[in-house]
Amino acid sequence: KDAQYEEAVELLRLAASKLPNEPEIRFHLASALAKNGNANEARRILEELLVRDDDFPSRRNAEQLLSELS
Repeated sequence: KDAQYEEAVELLRLAASKLPNEPEIRFHLASALAKNGNANEARRILEELLVRDDDFPSRRNAEQLLSELS
C-alpha cells in the first residue's frame, strides 16, 4: 500500500459521499483503490458505476479498469 494512494482514497471517499451522483469522482475513487491493492472494492464501485451511469467522460477508462480487475 502506498501512503499517497491511501490519502487519495480518503479524500475521494469524502468527495463521493458529498457528491454521490458524480460518476467521475467514483471512477477516480475506484482507480485509487485499485492502485492501493483493494481490487474487490474497486471492482464493486466500477460495476455499480457502469450500470448506473450511461455516459460520463471516463466511461471507457472505467470499462478498461474493470476488465483489468476481472
